[in-house]
Amino acid sequence: MVTVTKQSMASNRSNSSAGGPSRNEVWKMFDRIAHRYDLLNRLLSMGRDVAWRKQVTSYLPKRENLSVLDLATGTADLLISVYENSGQASTGVGVDMAGKMLTLARKKIAGKRLNSSLSVVKADATVLPFADRSYDAVTIAFGIRNFTDVSAGLKEMHRVLNPGGKALILEFSLPQNWLVRTTYLLYFRFILPVIGALISGDRYAYRYLNRTVETFPYGAQFCELLKEAGFEDVRANPVTFGIATIYEGTCPQGGFGRPTGSTPGKATIPNVSESQRLMHDRVKEVLTGTRRDGVTRIQVEIPRRDPLIWLSQQRIQEITFWLDREGGFESAGVGMADCFDTTREPSLANTLAAIDSICAGSDVDVRYYGGSRFDVAGTAHSEWEEFGRHRFVLPRWEVVRTNEGWFLACNLLSGEDADCKEQILLELSSLNFDGVEESTDTPSIISREETPSRARWQEIVRSALDAIERRDYQKIVLARKTSLQLTESDVPLSIMHSWRKRSKGCYLFCFRPQASVAFIGATPERLYSRKGRDLYCEALAGTRPRGPSDDEDKMLGEQLTASEKDIREHRLVVQSIEESLSSLIESRLASEGPPESLLKLETVQHLVSRMKASLSASANDTSLLASLHPTAAVGGYPRDNVMAEIGKLEGFDRGWYSGPVGWIGRGESEFAVAIRSALLDKDMLNVYAGAGIVAGSDAESEWYEIEAKISGFLKVLA
Repeated sequence: MVTVTKQSMASNRSNSSAGGPSRNEVWKMFDRIAHRYDLLNRLLSMGRDVAWRKQVTSYLPKRENLSVLDLATGTADLLISVYENSGQASTGVGVDMAGKMLTLARKKIAGKRLNSSLSVVKADATVLPFADRSYDAVTIAFGIRNFTDVSAGLKEMHRVLNPGGKALILEFSLPQNWLVRTTYLLYFRFILPVIGALISGDRYAYRYLNRTVETFPYGAQFCELLKEAGFEDVRANPVTFGIATIYEGTCPQGGFGRPTGSTPGKATIPNVSESQRLMHDRVKEVLTGTRRDGVTRIQVEIPRRDPLIWLSQQRIQEITFWLDREGGFESAGVGMADCFDTTREPSLANTLAAIDSICAGSDVDVRYYGGSRFDVAGTAHSEWEEFGRHRFVLPRWEVVRTNEGWFLACNLLSGEDADCKEQILLELSSLNFDGVEESTDTPSIISREETPSRARWQEIVRSALDAIERRDYQKIVLARKTSLQLTESDVPLSIMHSWRKRSKGCYLFCFRPQASVAFIGATPERLYSRKGRDLYCEALAGTRPRGPSDDEDKMLGEQLTASEKDIREHRLVVQSIEESLSSLIESRLASEGPPESLLKLETVQHLVSRMKASLSASANDTSLLASLHPTAAVGGYPRDNVMAEIGKLEGFDRGWYSGPVGWIGRGESEFAVAIRSALLDKDMLNVYAGAGIVAGSDAESEWYEIEAKISGFLKVLA
């Protein structure tokens, strides 16, 4: 018998050991083997998995018209088996993050004509998009051991279960009988990986699956994890000599209970506002009507509501947030109606063209939000893996604040979403509009680390100044990464809430593709805004801190406007923009205001020049981004001479820092430059800021300039 110590059990509560695959890699792995998944399940279980799934139904709660949620549903084998064999289940929803698996599941459900009762949803089982007390049974077969956070998954099962409901978990285990165990391990270790690789074409996948079976806790140890998650009457039921085990746990608090007026598994909306009821009816109408190209946007007015507070109350992990610089438009989005990322389309140019084509045939106000790396051609380091080279999301649900009021919006691709009607209506029913404001307290800082170090900063600035003296380039922007360990994890929205109070005159953004990682920022710098053929852009360079008094603040501003070094740096940015746009505009850029004026923010002030022009007929977002990014304000001048040098000198991957972030809609778009930004990964906040190095720059002064720029982050976390 394998002994599972307290230490090994703790590691399986968060089942992503060092060197193991990330959750994203696990999902991609299952997508790769989706076409042979059912066949390989038979091999992995030596043909017994079909019978085991049928046995699961015998442990269901003794009740009619059960609503069932199946996690890690794969191709929906267990979901279908429970529905067909129990005689108790009336509705069921399957959840998985592997898109190709879900495609096969939908085909299987449709082939059995079960669409009216069963559906599948793309969602993370550790952050479920369903309301509390939604289901009578939660099932999972051969999936719990692949969770990166087993404890979180078990707690989510407990949360969505009705009182008296049951969690039923079918998972591989190791037989107690010595002969059976030895034979099985020989099969697992030496025969299965070869067969799996030959059939699926993926040798790694079946070595990984073999490894998880041997290392995952089973029997009494796994029962302890269920008890820790809050389950009662926990039992382990071995099947076929202990090759697998069916675990059962009951959600306490007495008998069954559902919100008044709800129907199990149906997308009805108990105790919700008239706005949600109206949205429900209109979504249903669109998805049962005539299909059309493009995106249909349904928008209904709602009572006044803070978009950030609303966002913090939702359980759907994919979120977007955008607040424009003038403060007149604010959007909080959850879920994903559509997404263009590097996996779907490696080329940023093709992505932008595809989005533009979709928006051209879509309703007004449809917007894809996202951005791209600073170095678009570069390879993302591990901390930036979830974002890729570029990523643009059309949120499924948005709470929007405009000058006209507050609205709930739903974006539908009617051609594709018609087959997901029940899933979409279920998501709507899970949106939280209870109006209870959650705490917006920000965490504190435990530790701080600089990359590059202060000594290394002196060296790289000296190297850059030597290159400028050799005339390799005239300007280079060098950045620092300040890594802050926080007292709390996964707190992007509380940080955003504090920033919103302090960051007047800035774009605020948050892109969170997964629950534990987010890219956030409060940037004053516009790359460009396009409205039809009208283009607006600006140059931002040269910095001084704000003064502690009005007189000192004025003196610092006057120093900046009189500084030959800062004006020279600023005019290089203007020059680079003029050169970049020369082939895309019908006439020269026209100034909006004086050549250089002061932009005063909370902690710093900058030189800014605002410009406008009329675009040529051939210009579009693809050509604008390719021409303008990166400007000399974040890269250097000439551009081609500095890009390789930046990565070599800085010593870290900028990722999306200083890249373009924004949105694309029908006939218009807007992009900011993601300066004053940070990557939040659990409890680690990596803050980025840079300084322009030109002839006459001083390393110590530039260090303190960056310190002034990141002081806004530090004040929020103080």
